[in-house]
Amino acid sequence: MFYVLGGTTVNFTVKLSTSGSVQMGYINNSGIKTRTYSGIGSSHSTSFTIPFTGYYRFYVTNQSSGTLQITGGTISF
Repeated sequence: MFYVLGGTTVNFTVKLSTSGSVQMGYINNSGIKTRTYSGIGSSHSTSFTIPFTGYYRFYVTNQSSGTLQITGGTISF
């Protein structure tokens, strides 16, 4: 988990070995999931503003029918 101040902009990128469909976003300390991105490709990125100060997790969900391999990525804030 990451402690993030409200109003902070988060930049989140993921790179895959092959093209695939993913969803990305964040989960707050209460377990509420917020999707900020849905797309297809081998490189995915999303930027969003954290609404309230607290602890957050960031997630990537595979929406493809097969297995996806993550080869890299960044989270910055």
